[in-house]
Amino acid sequence: MKKPAAPQGLKFVFSAEPPVALAAKDQELTELLTVVNLEWERLENLLFKLFALLLDCPWQCSRTIYFVHQNHRARRDMIAALAELVLAKKTGELEKVRSFLRRAKTASSNRNSIIHAVWAVADIEGKSELVRQPVDPNLVKQHNGGLTRADIKRAFEQIHSLSKDLAADVEQRFMERFKIGALFVFYP
Repeated sequence: MKKPAAPQGLKFVFSAEPPVALAAKDQELTELLTVVNLEWERLENLLFKLFALLLDCPWQCSRTIYFVHQNHRARRDMIAALAELVLAKKTGELEKVRSFLRRAKTASSNRNSIIHAVWAVADIEGKSELVRQPVDPNLVKQHNGGLTRADIKRAFEQIHSLSKDLAADVEQRFMERFKIGALFVFYP
């Protein structure tokens, strides 16, 4: 069976209405981007719970330390460093945390390529479609010029899968350790 040829890139087209105005009217895209962001917030909350379990101090102190860092990468790095100290003799647990953090790094990169992009209109199979065009030239090449609805859906599924796996690992332990029910942690 012959392997299909690699796509040659998106062909961007002129739109009488600015792409951002078209995007604001597109309910499906609005919902897609909303669920990506909501699932990202869930992932950040779960990573906080992992951090709190590793730090093993009152959760309010953990929250203060965790959210003093303004970006996801700094938080991931902090969890990684803490895990190396706390789980040094528990290689199985340490590898599990490393795996979660590797997956979070990949998910973060994919999410950022969507969220921190600009709207454009491209011809996809003869039809004008809204796409997200990454601002990073390397990502433009990697994503064939733009990110489609299918790319956004895949990013959501990647984040959701990680959140589900992380929740299975930390949610119950967090509630038992800190003697609290469901806890939503928002940025202070």
